[in-house]
Amino acid sequence: MKELPRVATFKQSFPRPRLECPAETLREAIEHVSNALPPVAGKRIAVCAGSRGIANLESMVKACVESLRRLGADPFIVPAMGSHGGATAEGQVQVLAEYGITERSTGAPIVSTLETVEIGTTPDGIPVRIDRAAWQADGIVLVNRVKPHTDFKGEVESGLLKMIAVGLGNVGGASDFHSAVQKFAHDRIIRTKAEVLLATGKVLLGLAVVENAYHETAQIQAFPAAEMVGGEIELLVQAKKLMPSLPVEVLDLLVLDEIGKNISGAGMDPNITGRWFKGSSVWQESPDIRRIAVLGISPESHGNGIGIGLADFCSARFVAAFDRKTTYRNVITSQNTVTAGIPMSFATDREVLHHAIDSLGERFDREEVRMVRIKNTLELATIEVSESVLRDLAGDPSELREIGFETNGNLQPISGEWE
Repeated sequence: MKELPRVATFKQSFPRPRLECPAETLREAIEHVSNALPPVAGKRIAVCAGSRGIANLESMVKACVESLRRLGADPFIVPAMGSHGGATAEGQVQVLAEYGITERSTGAPIVSTLETVEIGTTPDGIPVRIDRAAWQADGIVLVNRVKPHTDFKGEVESGLLKMIAVGLGNVGGASDFHSAVQKFAHDRIIRTKAEVLLATGKVLLGLAVVENAYHETAQIQAFPAAEMVGGEIELLVQAKKLMPSLPVEVLDLLVLDEIGKNISGAGMDPNITGRWFKGSSVWQESPDIRRIAVLGISPESHGNGIGIGLADFCSARFVAAFDRKTTYRNVITSQNTVTAGIPMSFATDREVLHHAIDSLGERFDREEVRMVRIKNTLELATIEVSESVLRDLAGDPSELREIGFETNGNLQPISGEWE
């Protein structure tokens, strides 16, 4: 086997707008639009929270509950996450608990059920299903991050409207959505499904969160139902400008310490890796990456290894953590079967790296291999780069060193902390 390249720790710098106190900003946002809302005193209000790893989610959901209570409402929390959490009501409660969202922490009960109510159809004939508990409430408030989607590009992608179209539809609604994308554009389906619910007057408010490249809360805006579509379109433009990225456009090998549903709906975000999928097809765009190796699954993903089919290599510890039932349920619902296929796997991280580099061909030696290692596609501020990549970068990296392994042959954590 060829020698592994030497690496250096490198800190990337991205624009960093951030809120000092997201919970307080959220309270102020609700207060700012409260006069535009229908009276909520004495009303049961469903606060919808999803399964993504959103920074400060617990404190923001708690602040939302407290603000509604100050207006005289009786709020409760509804998981709005499609088929996630193993597609069980109990599993979805557990997902929220891992983000710190419990009845004890927020002061509001959590009502989780996979039952839905069909409230209408879109102009294209797609049924619109809504979680029964949320529909039976007197009003609905949405809390979600606005960000680029992992499957498509459009005026609306991942955000408040998608929470309505997919998350609030539970397993049935998510399945309807993914079936419909075989015929209609993703953003058309999201928008038309969301507009059916918005037209009922049931949705009172959407609280849209934008994060910076450091996974910090950069902006929060509150949109009454009538302003939600236009508001989200504008916020998505801002969110795309704040996305992190890899430092170079051409790589031989990208190593990810972990993938997971809390990191990206696709496990690893194609907006970062440039490796996209649809149905049974996978293709590479910019950045141009020849090989991708995945070493683990985030604990928060509970074995859901969706996205591993986009990699070329993985470790035995990834395979050991891979929960087929959870992953396959998610993949079957999303109908992107390629994302669950386990690639070549090897006993240790060291072996994974050696075999991945060997697969590049004989012409490569350790000084030439262009390799970047990241924790995951959400955390790109502190990374490791090989010697050949380092030559292309301006900055103040650490000294070059041999790749560090534990005694079991697995990689040591990336050195350096976020500032």
